Amino acid sequence: MQKLSCFSKIFQKKYESFQKQKSAFQLLHEVAGIKMAESMNTTELRAKELS
Repeated sequence: MQKLSCFSKIFQKKYESFQKQKSAFQLLHEVAGIKMAESMNTTELRAKELS
């Protein structure tokens, strides 16, 4: 029984760090998405100015 609780603690820690990595990755993804959208908008504006 003692072994099981030790294992579940390790699992809990691994799961928590995984969650943190996931949320950090999602944040990075969202920021990248915003930057992409911004650069797309400026490209469109420039195209309109040129035409």
